[in-house]
Amino acid sequence: MAIDTYEEALVFAAKNGNTTSFEELYRLYYKKVYALIRMTVKDPSESEDVLQQTFVNAWKNISKLEDNSAFNTWIQRIAVNQCYSVLRKHKEMLTTDSEEQQNVMDTLESDFMLPEVYATQQDLSGRLKKIISELSDVQRQTILLYYYNEMSIDEIAETMGCSPGTVKSRLYLARKAIGTEIEEQERKTGQRFFAVAGIPVTAFRGIFGAQVDMDALPQKSAMQTLQAACWRAFFAIFRAAAAGRISRALISRTPIHWIESMTATATRTTKAPSHSQVRMPRERARGMLTLVSSRPL
Repeated sequence: MAIDTYEEALVFAAKNGNTTSFEELYRLYYKKVYALIRMTVKDPSESEDVLQQTFVNAWKNISKLEDNSAFNTWIQRIAVNQCYSVLRKHKEMLTTDSEEQQNVMDTLESDFMLPEVYATQQDLSGRLKKIISELSDVQRQTILLYYYNEMSIDEIAETMGCSPGTVKSRLYLARKAIGTEIEEQERKTGQRFFAVAGIPVTAFRGIFGAQVDMDALPQKSAMQTLQAACWRAFFAIFRAAAAGRISRALISRTPIHWIESMTATATRTTKAPSHSQVRMPRERARGMLTLVSSRPL
């Protein structure tokens, strides 16, 4: 899904050091990015850490983004890479499909329909959620990007580093697996809804979206994560400046209001406990920024 002109303007401003624009990009995208991370990493607390590091990396590298309209794909790709780093740290393997490329009939144009009861009955909704959780990692990521983040086949391919054919195959296999497992579960329980004439149906996109929203990051936690990302970004810049590895141009992109707000707000850091209180006098924060900015490099 291509970003609109307003978002392109935000990206342009952020690339030129406007942190208010970057904060607005965070507010526009954190929900979709967190959903992708949560779908891969699963643990809520660790997912917040990955979200935080994703936007730290985005801020540090946004000047390298050549096409402003590609921000959506770019930020999702950063999130995917960060997820893979976490999985490697835990020595976990990303589960993939046994057959990536298949002769997929062009059935993706029509929406995937499921019985309406899977949206309205809690037990059936839970059953569907469990079925989705048992798909391969790459299939879950693909249906999330396609149905929830509303990305095109080509955008998903770029995000996940694979071919458009592989994306289509993963979507096809995921839909087939969901349908097959639903039929099997219904056969075992004697409840028949799937592919039964006369049963009201609804689009999978809506059912799946509602399930993802149930695990969404609360707004308060999202804002705390933003503050923590600012904190990490500032100290990354401070350490790099102290070591003489960056220029004043990058240092100047760390505005004093970031430092003031993040030192007066509950934040998360790599070493501190979750949402610990970190406070610093305004004069000291200003002094640190002045020191770094005036240091001969």
